[in-house]
Amino acid sequence: MTDSGGRPHSIVEKVFTKSAVNFILNTTVWVTLADGMVIGNFLGADAVAAYGLAWPVVLLFGLVTAVLSGGTRTLYSQLTGRGETGKANKTFTVATGAGMIISAAIIIGTWLCADRIAALL
Repeated sequence: MTDSGGRPHSIVEKVFTKSAVNFILNTTVWVTLADGMVIGNFLGADAVAAYGLAWPVVLLFGLVTAVLSGGTRTLYSQLTGRGETGKANKTFTVATGAGMIISAAIIIGTWLCADRIAALL
């Protein structure tokens, strides 16, 4: 199989594409559908509206997590495969610290702006 430029597709591209499609289908279609039905049946229309407004924010946080962990995993694997365990450990440490800083920023920002966020929703 080749792409539009005539280059062969790599196994990484195939796996990534299948994983991305799987993630999109599972999170946006099945989870949203099931959650929407449960929320609608038990909590009512206002709760469905709140869920619909909040869900994209949840997906955004999930995207940040996926990008950070996926990139770190790739770099760590490459460095470990080359025998550069010191650099691999440093990469892991930096990514863990970055994740903690990003999480703290999100928590603090949400706490400080809770009233504004609630007004937007």
